[in-house]
Amino acid sequence: MPANYAVKQSGMKKQIPLSLVRETIKQLLVDGYPMMEQVARELGVSSRTLQRRLTGAGFTYTQIVQQVRLVRACELLASPEKPISSVAAKTGFSSPSSLSRAFHSWTGITPREFRGRVVLS
Repeated sequence: MPANYAVKQSGMKKQIPLSLVRETIKQLLVDGYPMMEQVARELGVSSRTLQRRLTGAGFTYTQIVQQVRLVRACELLASPEKPISSVAAKTGFSSPSSLSRAFHSWTGITPREFRGRVVLS
């Protein structure tokens, strides 16, 4: 199975690209951390099937969610008028400090430092 496809239903030969999995997660982030069951339901598969397909493509569900959160946070932080609290909420974090800890662990810098670098460039 090509790596850019996460879900393949054998009966219908329906493939769902990883980009669709990521987009579904991105849409669900505004309501908090998206559970795998929610994403699977949106994609029309069971959570176990989604997990198997992601594993087959070399990813875990947590890795995909973290990737989506990081990319979305970077997009939102590029707009200096958006408060960090708004960025945290739109990326599924319960607080700005939770976003800051996760962002620092992913990038080695804080969201404020990232924003400063983006604005200066």
